[in-house]
Amino acid sequence: MPPIANERSVLAHSLLADTANPGPPRPALSGAVRAETVGWGASGRNGGQVNPGLKDGPAALARRFGADLGGRMTQLSGAGGALVYGLIEKHKIRCDARRVGWIRAAHTRKALASLPAVAAEWRATGAPVVDLDAAESQRLLGTPGHVGGIIDRRGGNLYPLNYTLGLADAAERAGARLHGDSRVTDLGPDGDLVAVTTAEGRVTARHVLICTNADTGGLADPLGKTVVPIASVQVATAPLSSNVAASILPEGHAPSDTRRLPARTLKGASSSAAVRSTVTAYRLLDRLGV
Repeated sequence: MPPIANERSVLAHSLLADTANPGPPRPALSGAVRAETVGWGASGRNGGQVNPGLKDGPAALARRFGADLGGRMTQLSGAGGALVYGLIEKHKIRCDARRVGWIRAAHTRKALASLPAVAAEWRATGAPVVDLDAAESQRLLGTPGHVGGIIDRRGGNLYPLNYTLGLADAAERAGARLHGDSRVTDLGPDGDLVAVTTAEGRVTARHVLICTNADTGGLADPLGKTVVPIASVQVATAPLSSNVAASILPEGHAPSDTRRLPARTLKGASSSAAVRSTVTAYRLLDRLGV
């Protein structure tokens, strides 16, 4: 079998490998093939926020999706922060991780109205989610433009590219062979095995997991049609002076906002996958004074 190019680490499905925290028995990860190199795309260029939970609280999820599915959504999303920070600690990943809490700030009384109920629903499950009044919100954010909010102390932030590199390195230490720059061009049966073909070679395995998310394309139709890509844009300010930097997010929290955060050093917006929507998002950020 010809070798596959570039065997440098990439972020595969390391959460399904031996690098994951203890859980139900799972097959060992022997290898992974990735179209791009380590940290490409959202793996290394996201905002670096660790935000547990979903927009709605546990009770609202149960009402909307039923007790079983809503409960599983609550458990999975709520445990996200513990999973991420647990992996960081277990594998000694150096990624500037800070579990300082995720702030959901409201810019109007109307926007604030629903947040206390969300916090109360999470507290009922034992989660450390508390209300913030206007004064505390403004102190933690470093801006006077908010009337209150909530803080989920399970969340925080990290440097996403280093986190990605750390997960990939941990997978390699566990015995996985990870191949970057090896876009899969074909996937099909080969006797009792599955054959994975790239431009540089071919590998076979008993089981293949397709972990391509929004980048599935036509490789495994109709799987690619089950994911709706979201285009996200971010902009950053020029380096801030020390006195200004000290006044913005003085305790290093990971904030989100019901509208916008004046004076933040990094802003982002999400929309549909269309290029036109991405351009619109940039223009929106520009209008917000970024």
